[in-house]
Amino acid sequence: MPPSLPLRNYLKSGTGGFPRISLRALVPIFWFMIEARVGRFEKDKPILKLKVVVLKLVFLIILTVSSCTNYDVEKSSGQILHLLNIDNRTPIDSVLSRVASHFDIPGITAIVTNQDTLMEASAFGVANTASGIPLTLDHCFDINSISKSFCTLMIMQLVEENTLGLEDQLADLFPEIAETIHSDYRMVTVKDFIKHQSGLSRNGRHLSKSTRPHFTGNLKEQREQFTHWILNNESNNTVGEFSYSNAGYVIVGAIIEKVTDSIFEDEIKRRVFRPLDLTSPGFGWPVENAEKYAYGHSREWQKVNPVRYAPWYLYQMGNPAGGIHMSSYDLAAYSREQLSGLSGNSILLSQNGFETMHKVEGFCGLGWFNSVFPSFPGTEAGGTDDGYRSEIFISTELNISITVLTNINDQNDWLACKTIELALLRKYREYEHQSGS
Repeated sequence: MPPSLPLRNYLKSGTGGFPRISLRALVPIFWFMIEARVGRFEKDKPILKLKVVVLKLVFLIILTVSSCTNYDVEKSSGQILHLLNIDNRTPIDSVLSRVASHFDIPGITAIVTNQDTLMEASAFGVANTASGIPLTLDHCFDINSISKSFCTLMIMQLVEENTLGLEDQLADLFPEIAETIHSDYRMVTVKDFIKHQSGLSRNGRHLSKSTRPHFTGNLKEQREQFTHWILNNESNNTVGEFSYSNAGYVIVGAIIEKVTDSIFEDEIKRRVFRPLDLTSPGFGWPVENAEKYAYGHSREWQKVNPVRYAPWYLYQMGNPAGGIHMSSYDLAAYSREQLSGLSGNSILLSQNGFETMHKVEGFCGLGWFNSVFPSFPGTEAGGTDDGYRSEIFISTELNISITVLTNINDQNDWLACKTIELALLRKYREYEHQSGS
């Protein structure tokens, strides 16, 4: 809870800044408490064991109900905007400062572009709470899972070059293991991995260093070994059903490398970074690998602390899933290219290619998801890890892209970013109405 906001107002606002996962996060805690408290008595006291089962069922019901709750982010963000006295005339600098202060966020940036130019931009706060260095739009952030959308862009480029098909199966792409691929994956396609329906888990045993083999060689060789290892084991989810997976995008990176015979990091520079004249992108944790970076932060007992690095399971082997960093300016240029591409004006891909990526069927498109705002149709991509949150919103209706980055990962970061997005969407819709009248 933002310390500057009285509790009565905080509760009255009806938002609290906590997405629905906050309730779900309590379940494993209570589960552990139950196990620790009575587990040692279960063998001797059957009635106590029954109580444990009942309590577990209660918390599973809580988990299920909270998962099914329709968290109305537009309503919640709107209430916060009203509480902070933010309207369509509020300058972007004030929008950022009020929202960041409300949520106690160390630093946050926002940029709005149309197809042709940057419309407005602002940075608020500090790059590092320990040093107090002011945050700028040139500081690099980890863009987290927005990295996945770069992968899908490259996949679509290969599709248009007729060197890859979205319906290609893994046995055809990796013929050297065609005979040993587990039956669960024999019919899985490139598109299945992109849409998170390949049967892989988010991380789990696939990414944990304690349960996966040690892979050697360069990054291309490691990703290929990782792919071979996974495809030789049974799926731990239902193939064809949505299950968000970072591991799946490591395989998407391996597919790109297999088709191009090039390391993913070199290929993305050639295909995306250089054509768009992006100069800040790099790979791995920004603190370790960028010249000018925003420190990630975490919150412990209401205190915000810098995070030097994230214990990311795959480190740079997982770059295709979430290991790219860049400045706000460069991510906004990438966002603008998405907007341009949807109108047929991209230098990277055809209009049909962009429309295919942004067409959401089921839970997601190819690297993109539907808008969370019912009043504002569009597509978005986002991500988070230990220390950062990144968000992109594309609105062809308003002809704008919005990029928001913050250097903290806590229970409030997502709602803070969405609140800023909503403020900007409302502003530009009013501009459109005024210009049309």
